[in-house]
Amino acid sequence: MFDKVMFDSVIKGLANDKLPPNDAAALVRSKAVNPALKIAVKNFNTWKALCDSKRDEAKKILEQAEQKTKDMLKPEWMPNIYTVGEVKGAVDIIKAIGDNLQKKALEYAEAFAVDGLRGNSYVEIISKSFPQITSQDVKAFETYVQAARAKIIADNRGMSAVRDRVAEYAKRCETLARAAEARHKKALGMATSTKDELKKSADACDKHVANAKECLRKFENKIKAITDVLNNKDDKNTTNMVKGLVGERNENLKKASGATKTLRLEMDQAEKTFNASPTKDILKEFATRLVKLKKDQVALEKEVTDHKTKTIVLQDKVIKAAGIKI
Repeated sequence: MFDKVMFDSVIKGLANDKLPPNDAAALVRSKAVNPALKIAVKNFNTWKALCDSKRDEAKKILEQAEQKTKDMLKPEWMPNIYTVGEVKGAVDIIKAIGDNLQKKALEYAEAFAVDGLRGNSYVEIISKSFPQITSQDVKAFETYVQAARAKIIADNRGMSAVRDRVAEYAKRCETLARAAEARHKKALGMATSTKDELKKSADACDKHVANAKECLRKFENKIKAITDVLNNKDDKNTTNMVKGLVGERNENLKKASGATKTLRLEMDQAEKTFNASPTKDILKEFATRLVKLKKDQVALEKEVTDHKTKTIVLQDKVIKAAGIKI
């Protein structure tokens, strides 16, 4: 699926200290640098298309599971073990999609890094293989490669967010599967443990809250990092650094947003279970905990929304005012 990006070895294979300086520079550009970057871009486009298609596939499966679960909550729904099996099966399918993307991500990274494009060894290799090329031309190669590479790496962060979204879909589908199984048992008059169901939901909510908070912590760190880089804008790498940090900033906010959506789904399930059997024991053991989790959910959703509508908007204006296109 991915072609190996050959770079350092190609430069070494072209080595020729007899060529005129301009011809040597043209040879390196046409036979090593441009072909390597062309393949790197091709690989990225292939990777992006795969990530986008698999995300859409996983999202569609999740939506189907959501609809099946909603149908089960209708009063006229008749118990059907196949429906529960379909929702549980959706979890396995989405997880398989995520595992496949993880495997492909490793293959993609290996193709990109196999022969020097992700490092800076090529600078020394050019100088040794073609000592006649001026330091100015070597520096021009370095700047050109770094700029192209920085864009690919920045765009790759967006693809990491897509992979994480598929994993988040699997978590949401697991919540749906538990809800479907509980509804099925209830429809058949089978005994279920409200405490066990509430504990599962509350424990899951705790994990989603912690995940969202960690993503927001990383997001805020990137906000600060971007501000620090802009305050030192005399640095020659400011533009590339800012673009890379913006990618990480946006990625972490998307992860936080996904975690809060999963938290809401799990919280809704916990509330339904709690309201269906508000006995004294249940009230004593879970009321305070669920109230706290609900407050966390509302606060996190507000924080994510504020960052989307205010924090990012304001920082992007500062970035653009500094003459950096993002």
